[in-house]
Amino acid sequence: MDPLSEQIEQRKKNALFNLDFEEYKKQIKKAYKEEKVDYENIKYLDNYCKPEVDNTYLIIGIIMIVFAIVLMIINRD
Repeated sequence: MDPLSEQIEQRKKNALFNLDFEEYKKQIKKAYKEEKVDYENIKYLDNYCKPEVDNTYLIIGIIMIVFAIVLMIINRD
């Protein structure tokens, strides 16, 4: 890298310590925009983010209700 780009990178890294808050804010906003774009792309391309449908509790609940009805019919006499 040339000395000018090294100096710019060093200023970006030390923006908070140099009290150059405007440059620091610009750097943070730029990083946030890049991160936001990446998350939007991941949301539409990644199917692993969607929860898997699991009906275990529904099936157990139906079986328990049917068992309770059978017990009510048996003990009705």
